[in-house]
Amino acid sequence: MTESLQVPYSQWLSDEEQAQWPQWVPAGRMGLPDDQARVILFLASDLSAFVTGHTIPTDGGTGAAGGWFRSARRTDREWTNRPIAP
Repeated sequence: MTESLQVPYSQWLSDEEQAQWPQWVPAGRMGLPDDQARVILFLASDLSAFVTGHTIPTDGGTGAAGGWFRSARRTDREWTNRPIAP
C-alpha cells in the first residue's frame, strides 16, 4: 500500500498537503519503504510461524482511522484516504 508512503510519486503533494499529512495519518508521518520492509522481514522470519491467512496493512493506522472514502475534491481520483482540509 503506497498511498501513505513517502515515495517519489508523493512529490505531487502540495506544500500545504505535506504539512497536513501528520493529521491524516494516526502514526503522525508518511510511511517509508523500510516500514513495509520490516513487515516483510517479520513475515519471512520464524517469528511469524503462527501467522496465516491475514493481510497486515502498513498504512500508519489510516485504515483504522476511517479508511477510504469518495473524493469530493479530486477529479483525477475517485477514492482518497485524505480528508478535505478546512
